[in-house]
Amino acid sequence: EQQLKVVRDMMESAGFEDVVIEDRWWDEGDGEAKDTRRPDITAFNPRTRRRYVIDVVGAWAARAGGEEESGQRAAGHAASGKERGKELSYRGAMRRQDEGGLGWLVRGKAAAKDEFVPFGFEVGGALGAKAELFLAECVRVAEWKNQGVGDLAFWSSMTWGGHWRERIGVEIARGVARCVEKAATGGWGGSAATSGRHHEFDRDCC
Repeated sequence: EQQLKVVRDMMESAGFEDVVIEDRWWDEGDGEAKDTRRPDITAFNPRTRRRYVIDVVGAWAARAGGEEESGQRAAGHAASGKERGKELSYRGAMRRQDEGGLGWLVRGKAAAKDEFVPFGFEVGGALGAKAELFLAECVRVAEWKNQGVGDLAFWSSMTWGGHWRERIGVEIARGVARCVEKAATGGWGGSAATSGRHHEFDRDCC
């Protein structure tokens, strides 16, 4: 859950608007459809005038780049695989949005359809390809919003991006530590259905 919150904080710091966690109205339905989705974060990007839909997903990886014994995969490979899985799982929900579901496009605020971003990360701290692209977009939004005005005259995109990359890495490490502690103490009580959604590295996160 903390990984999700730090992504939200990053988006708010960048200047995204109307940031909502687990927006129950984004893919509104009676709950019977198997492909009904509740994204982790929805927010409006003022730079591109599009609503962004974020789903955070974690991936175990024995090595920084993946599970293969050779260790030749690039860092983020396992996270990118999880991102592709999320894209497949959101196809139905995104199609419903394109057909005129709830959202800013219907109300005339957005200039284009929703942008779905699966934000994948690995136990070692590497980000998936989609997460890296989104981090770069957050930097662009922050640059666009700040533009060196007033107290932000000495603002640096490199410093800002580095700060949030470090914050995300710290929360990933903390999540792993909590996971290890639970495994060591037998503190796995409950299930995803009873304990709520979370994104730490336990049996329910991946």
